[in-house]
Amino acid sequence: MNINESYEYIKNASLLGSVMGLERIKELLKRLGNPENKLKTIHVAGTNGKGSILAYLAYGYMNAGLKVGRYTSPALYSYLERFMINDEIIDETKFAYYLTKLKEAVDLMLEDGYSHPTAFEIETALSFLIFLGEGVQIALIETGMGGRDDATNVIKSPLATAFASISYDHMQFLGKSLTEIAKNKAGIMRTNVPVIISDMDSEAKNSLIDSANALECPLYLADYEPVSANRILVDGYELDIPLNGSFQAANLATAFYTMKAANKVLLIDESKFIEGLAKTSWPGRYEVILDKPRVIRDGAHNIDAVKKLRETLVSSENIYDKNKTVRFIIGVFKDKEYKAMIESIIDIPELIYTVTPPNKERALESGKLAEIIEEIRENRQLKKPEVINVSDINKALKLAIKASGENDTIVAFGSLSISSELTI
Repeated sequence: MNINESYEYIKNASLLGSVMGLERIKELLKRLGNPENKLKTIHVAGTNGKGSILAYLAYGYMNAGLKVGRYTSPALYSYLERFMINDEIIDETKFAYYLTKLKEAVDLMLEDGYSHPTAFEIETALSFLIFLGEGVQIALIETGMGGRDDATNVIKSPLATAFASISYDHMQFLGKSLTEIAKNKAGIMRTNVPVIISDMDSEAKNSLIDSANALECPLYLADYEPVSANRILVDGYELDIPLNGSFQAANLATAFYTMKAANKVLLIDESKFIEGLAKTSWPGRYEVILDKPRVIRDGAHNIDAVKKLRETLVSSENIYDKNKTVRFIIGVFKDKEYKAMIESIIDIPELIYTVTPPNKERALESGKLAEIIEEIRENRQLKKPEVINVSDINKALKLAIKASGENDTIVAFGSLSISSELTI
């Protein structure tokens, strides 16, 4: 297949939707020679912060001299961002080459009566195939939705399993309580393999600890002490926090302890890894893309992430200065807890522009979102925010910039697809 045929193949597979279970991907990987078993891997699960943790690990390991593969989803700017090697996306020609090999295995599966793997199963298997073929020395693997039934949960012996903050999301698949959700995500743990747990709600943390203890896993709680707004003390080291957002301290500490746990096997120079942490870049996560007015795009797309966005905004200097105005641009998916998201942050902006995310199947129409925000405002008897239905995100951005003074703040959030569409 060429690159256009490859994209079309993935597009057609995506029509199958999400199908839980590991039977298909295990069969596919077996026919590919089980590349996942020939890689050194670190497996990361959680609700918010997985991508940031992988970014910290990638930059740390690159600075320590390793060739690093990083599998994350969803992508922000380009589909091929899912498959990163040393912070560069996979070449289109190589992507088509590896996907063609994978398709041959899928075709044989279909001939033998197996159902077609889903797009995420194909992408996950492809990541292992690419990383093995390209000779990466450490593969950083991010789970998709959950843990136990996630397509990435085929790794038999990771060097470590790390857990970012866990909160309410995908409850129809993962469970109604934080205990249930954490137990599902704990499905990636392996007996005697180190477990690293980020700072998070105590209910979720205790559930993870119970699961780790049951498997006799060495346990690392990613504790840290704040030194300043952009610096933390972790295990005796003072670390600069290179990414924006109050939540990044916990993600950075988690990455540090993950390195400590995995280094019993990798044996890298820890000082080089620590130097690399300070170089980390992760676009679209509380990213300032214009200074005057200040325009921020953030991937917050569930309750926990929006609450953390609120914490960061409230802690920002002069966010409530009477001479400055905060405007939001919000677009959400209809399968998210969008009412609770709005409830948690509605008192901050003077004005909200509602937009429709590009994913037509999942997008909540901007007019409907505007009605919901106005209803919440009226129920809480708030005088603000004013709500304007714009639909198109970049039209909304132009309107917001035109209406803003140079010291005002504009924040776009609600889904990663909103961040990816936003351009200056």
